[in-house]
Amino acid sequence: FADGTVKDIEDEIPFEVPDGWTWCRLSEIAELKGGKRIPAGMSATKDKTDHIYIRVSDMKNDTITTDDLHYISDTIFEQIKQYIIGKDDLYLTIAGTIGRVGEVPELFHKMNLTENALKITNININKKYLLIVLKSPYVQDYFASTYHQVAMPKLSLTNASKTIIPLPPISEQKRIVSKIEEIFNQLDQIQNNLI
Repeated sequence: FADGTVKDIEDEIPFEVPDGWTWCRLSEIAELKGGKRIPAGMSATKDKTDHIYIRVSDMKNDTITTDDLHYISDTIFEQIKQYIIGKDDLYLTIAGTIGRVGEVPELFHKMNLTENALKITNININKKYLLIVLKSPYVQDYFASTYHQVAMPKLSLTNASKTIIPLPPISEQKRIVSKIEEIFNQLDQIQNNLI
């Protein structure tokens, strides 16, 4: 820590990593920021405006879908304009459906984000590698073990920030991403041949 104290986190580490790798917390490699709900007495609309309001139900398949877009007025936007997400960020759902993570298409750059999701921004490692790790079973199990068991479960920003990430050198991050993309392309080809 900054004050010189040391904390042993060995009991938190889920598995051994290869030489040259390290463990870090999500908050050490990126910033996490919450979204914002629409102010009381106001609501989103299906009538198109310049401001898309991104909901958890729009966050699917590692992306944001355009199937059922909702919009907010200029008036609402002015009240919540600091709660936007960008194309270089990742999203993480924290309420309702917890743990969905994905990329932000260009269409949604600088659009408003629901309070039921976080944006992961200022990412200091390979973004696609981070996406793969956050979707992994051990991170998803961590999310499931930490959220509040109430009527509507919620993962706190604090607990999400504490997520432990295995971190290889940048060249290895890129190699892992490339290999996984290659495998998924092969799977897509096999599936297409079976149709």
